[in-house]
Formats: sequence, structure tokens, C-alpha cells
Amino acid sequence: MPNSRGPARLREPAAPRLPRRLTGTAVSARPLADDQVLVSLDLHGSGWAGIQAEDVEVNGCRFTVVFTDCRANLARFRMSTLRDVVFRD
Repeated sequence: MPNSRGPARLREPAAPRLPRRLTGTAVSARPLADDQVLVSLDLHGSGWAGIQAEDVEVNGCRFTVVFTDCRANLARFRMSTLRDVVFRD
């Protein structure tokens, strides 16, 4: 039922909860594949260019990647779950 006082206010998203220790690895050393699960990783490098994967689950990870026009160099995650994740450049 619509609110008579106007549109509902959206809540601010919560800050990601990353584990205290992340396992560091270069993106090129850990290629992304369909149905893959990534947990507690600090992924870095520019190897995301053109990556495409489906049904990937990413939990508690930090990505340090090269961004181009707000896209991770055309990387696509179809039907994937990204939870408690930080992207930085």
C-alpha cells in the first residue's frame, strides 16, 4: 500500500564487512570461471579485462582493479551474488 506521506525513503547501504585477513592473489593467477565461489580474497591487477562468468558467488573480498568509465574493463558477472565486497582503484 502506498504511503500517504510520499515515496518511501531508501536506506543507506551498510558498509561491507570484510574479514580482518584476506588472502592476496593476482587476478591473472586466479582466473574467474562459471559457478565459482570466491571468499576472503584480496584480488588485484588488471586481468579483469573482458572477463565473463555466470553464477559466481563473491563473499568478503576486495578487488583492486583498473576501472574504465565505471566498468571493470567490460567484466560481466551474470546471475552472480556479490556480498560484502569492496571495489577500489
